[in-house]
Amino acid sequence: MDRVELAKRLGEVDVREKLRRAICKFPCEWDRATVEARYGWLETEDFKSTDDDATGARKWDRFVKHAHGLTFEDLPKAFKDADWRFHPREFVGSMRRCGWLALKEMAQLLPGKSTAASRVSWAESMRRFRDGSTQGNGMPPGLHIALNKAFRKYGLMDSALRKAHFLSQCFQETGALQYNIETGNERYFRTMYEVITPAEAGVDHDDRSGVAWRLGLVYHKVNGQRVAYTRNEYAALRPAQVQTKAQSLGNIQVGDGQRFRGRGLIQLTGRVNYAGYEAYRGRNYTTDPNPTLLAADAFISTDVALKYWINAGAFRGASINRLADAGAAPGTIEPVTRAVNGGTTHLENRVEYFGYVWSLLNDAPVPADSKTLARQRENT
Repeated sequence: MDRVELAKRLGEVDVREKLRRAICKFPCEWDRATVEARYGWLETEDFKSTDDDATGARKWDRFVKHAHGLTFEDLPKAFKDADWRFHPREFVGSMRRCGWLALKEMAQLLPGKSTAASRVSWAESMRRFRDGSTQGNGMPPGLHIALNKAFRKYGLMDSALRKAHFLSQCFQETGALQYNIETGNERYFRTMYEVITPAEAGVDHDDRSGVAWRLGLVYHKVNGQRVAYTRNEYAALRPAQVQTKAQSLGNIQVGDGQRFRGRGLIQLTGRVNYAGYEAYRGRNYTTDPNPTLLAADAFISTDVALKYWINAGAFRGASINRLADAGAAPGTIEPVTRAVNGGTTHLENRVEYFGYVWSLLNDAPVPADSKTLARQRENT
């Protein structure tokens, strides 16, 4: 079979199917300097007898421009000298199934600008994933490695969809990777997770800019409407609410509220939950100072979050992975958010983060830069 016939056979579907996973010996096809030499026979062979010389020349020029657009200058010599080649699309596809994200790939996933986090430079995004953050209560170093290891452990490595849902939730929960620990003073942790007196509850009600109002603790529903308790009503009701919460969290010792504050990319709170994680890992996380490890160690901080993520009892008996598997439509983000947050706090930010992260991990068009959202670009 001559070269013309062989070239024609290459266009047949069954031949292309058989060849796409073949490892072949031929010159490097990514070298721009050799395009004309490697494909020169296309210019001289008469594949279409109806084409005149001018038409053939135009087609050749168009092909050369296209080939130059797909190739590179100054390739490493070892790369050009290699004899055996994979089909590039099949090779890239196989490598993508690895699922491990390099540091620069992760740095791209934090938007350069977003509604929730304003502006984050390329250098700052790299630093947060690699070195941690010193802002707020900080974030431990080595997060990009920890995330990859935890993705592999908890079944997210091969699913861009699960990764996008998880990372978008974590970005919101951690202030774009600035903190992974609940903040507050002794008074805050004691009166949120241990005990509060009626007098303290009254003081909280008086402070309209304080935690009780910001978290909506002073509100209740009346005929479907959100109504604030009076000062006396709140002072009478709040101590019993805190006592019930302390019991559910297992906070039985003085200082447990602060000792077992929220820690992790998705925060774990309360003695009973720390003890559950301790039993799961077979390590001590309840004796001081070990509770601090849940925020101080990048892998533990990530592991805590993903243990909750896949915990069958975390949300109506379903792993959040199953909720994430429902798809990428905006409506799928609300049930994931409810599972993580217990409500829909800052849902719009989570939707924005998800759309951006999913577009990058899914090789889809990234949302256009706007007043509130901008793509992360290297060295900007």
